[in-house]
Amino acid sequence: MEVITRVERRRRHSAADKERVLAATDAPGACIADVAKRFDMCRSLIHRWRRERREAAGPAFVPVAVAAEPAATPPPPEPIEILLPNGVVVRVPGSVDPTSLKTVLAALGGR
Repeated sequence: MEVITRVERRRRHSAADKERVLAATDAPGACIADVAKRFDMCRSLIHRWRRERREAAGPAFVPVAVAAEPAATPPPPEPIEILLPNGVVVRVPGSVDPTSLKTVLAALGGR
């Protein structure tokens, strides 16, 4: 417990005190309200100190690497649907080998 004997109502915190409080707020999972209770301080003061530290550090930039645009791939060819005279429907991808297609059609009776 701290007894204030002077007329001055504001507490004076040393730089070491501020660093200790700010280090406690930087801990993983730290809650500012809990830290404020532990150090018997107002939460808004801790928020102000954090903001002042952030502003004093200046803007934080992250290095960026620009990747080359990937080459545009052509859309896949449209599938082909062939109706044979005997009623059989043959569906083949548009990129089929012509020799293989001719062999399949001959086997199915499409000549």
